[in-house]
Amino acid sequence: CRMTEQDVNDSPPVIEVLKDLLVFLVRYGLSAGASKTLGKGYEDYNSWNTTDVVLHHVKLCKDNRLQVRAELRPNTNIKGTELPLTIRLGLALEENGRKIIVESPSLITRGLFNREVIVPFMPLAKSGADLGPDFHLSKLQVMDGQILAE
Repeated sequence: CRMTEQDVNDSPPVIEVLKDLLVFLVRYGLSAGASKTLGKGYEDYNSWNTTDVVLHHVKLCKDNRLQVRAELRPNTNIKGTELPLTIRLGLALEENGRKIIVESPSLITRGLFNREVIVPFMPLAKSGADLGPDFHLSKLQVMDGQILAE
């Protein structure tokens, strides 16, 4: 199966798998830093356990990597808590192709003169999406503008 970037962005099942991966990354990789950035009122770890991520766009890059533009929505009672973020990540297969895992995630932000700054981060646990007992992939390759899955 070969999908273009548009196909990926228009596919609810693919977006749902990517959302699951991002939610895990946010909860176990970015939550501490994001709570410090957002400031007072976000210290409660339990609110990050129910953090939601809304995906806006997935860009398929070369070297088996994706770039995801999304919005972080902590489960808090404070209005205006949405935090836009862009994450670059690699994908790999594990457990005989039953699980897609994230490799080398990085937060992309803007620095001096609005230049792109890539900040690698390490989740506290391995992030993966289980494809189910009857679904196996033998190949998963992300290329510029398309993804190939067999």
